[in-house]
Amino acid sequence: MPEGRIVVHWSCAAVQAFRLAWREEGGPAPEPNVGTGFGSTILDRIVGEYFGGRSELRLEPNGAVFTIEGQLGAGSGAPKT
Repeated sequence: MPEGRIVVHWSCAAVQAFRLAWREEGGPAPEPNVGTGFGSTILDRIVGEYFGGRSELRLEPNGAVFTIEGQLGAGSGAPKT
């Protein structure tokens, strides 16, 4: 099995605004039909909205890339930014 790593970048901007990026590098290619299940749906469609922002999950040849932008403390009822 090839060796891989996970690279996480995060930053805070305006009052409680944040961005987080998770990237897998050097691992095996994603298997067919991975990324279409319940967990992927939660990451891609719901997590960003929970934080009053947006999120995206992409499956690239090197591995998954997940990004989220939102507001800390926004909770599920926060308006989108």
